[in-house]
Amino acid sequence: MKKKLKKIFSLLIVVMVFQILLPTMVQAETYNGFYQVTLGGTSTINGSTFEYTHGDVTVTQNGVSVNTNLFEVDQGDEIVITFLPDAGYKAKLYNAFNGSNIVLDGNTYSFTIGTEAAATLTLTPSFELIPITAHDITKIESNGTFALNKASADSGETITISSITPSTGYQLKEVKILNASNDEDITASVSYNSTNKTFTMPDYAVKVNVIFEKIPYTITITGDNVTISPTSPIGVEYGDNKTITITANSGYRLTSVKVDNVEQTLPLTSNNITLTNITKDMAIAVEVEEITYNFDNSSKDMTYTVGTDTDLLLTIEDTTITNLDKVYINNELLNEEFFELGTTDVTIKLKDSFLKTLKNGTYNLKITTKDNGEITTSFVIANSQVGLVENPKTGDGIITSILIGSISIIGILGCTLFLNKKKKYN
Repeated sequence: MKKKLKKIFSLLIVVMVFQILLPTMVQAETYNGFYQVTLGGTSTINGSTFEYTHGDVTVTQNGVSVNTNLFEVDQGDEIVITFLPDAGYKAKLYNAFNGSNIVLDGNTYSFTIGTEAAATLTLTPSFELIPITAHDITKIESNGTFALNKASADSGETITISSITPSTGYQLKEVKILNASNDEDITASVSYNSTNKTFTMPDYAVKVNVIFEKIPYTITITGDNVTISPTSPIGVEYGDNKTITITANSGYRLTSVKVDNVEQTLPLTSNNITLTNITKDMAIAVEVEEITYNFDNSSKDMTYTVGTDTDLLLTIEDTTITNLDKVYINNELLNEEFFELGTTDVTIKLKDSFLKTLKNGTYNLKITTKDNGEITTSFVIANSQVGLVENPKTGDGIITSILIGSISIIGILGCTLFLNKKKKYN
């Protein structure tokens, strides 16, 4: 029973394999009425190989190689013709008997001889170029131009990108090769050579995107005791405008601002300098000086005598100064009611109402300016009564002293007389 089932199972497998392979099997064609076969066309016989232009042909008769282009056949013979096309070519076989091209099974054709008769079957092999399926190459150009050696190409061809010309103010950034159907970046997979600007055409349409970017430039600013915004170095691009704020630090003022060695007009408007249509790297050099002012010599170490002088007038040496701000005496802010700043000349007047409240001694005067500068000197207060012991009032003190002295004298005389009388009676 087991052997019987095994046979049935094996039979089923054979049937299934046969059903799978049957659609792919090509049955040999039968030719009747011929007794010889000839290979047409121009060929060179090299052993058992028929060499045609762009390909070779071999023939077997019942499995034996044929080495002549005209050979006799018998009924039942099986003839197999095999084609070996050169690269890029495909085989063709022309039947002169019925004037048609035979449909080949790949690169082979087989047939059998049926009934014989006095006729020759002429079959002519040939090879023709396989049509090239070229794929389109699309250019993507923006802010520059470039050229391609082909507008379309077959898979495997070398494509060269040339004549890359950026627009004014632009430079080459990178090259990307894209799949035309989905814009996928395939630059690496097509063996792009960044030096030679070449790539290998794939088996589909592509886009070549040559990307340009604006030329970058740098603004460099040098200088001490200044605050720069934005900070140096500043990155910009071709054609940009850039506003830069340049502020001298506290206690300093700008004396020079040069852009590429060209002096700029001072003072700057709102501490800003604006560069327009930038087309190169630029350098800005900033110079400052410490703000210092002085009183003139006549205003140094002046003396104010209480009861004699009225007010104290001091003159500043720099006659162009216009930004006086606050006044300090011994580093204490002085109320504005006690001084006046000159309106037509650069002076400061310390008022008598303040000066006579000071004790005798030396005082430091400091004036600050709105640009954080300072002007300093000193002055002396003399003949001040502030802080001294008050003198006795005229008249009242003298009389009191006389009375006290008289009483003292009378007391002394009385004591003397008393002592003398006492001695006499003893």
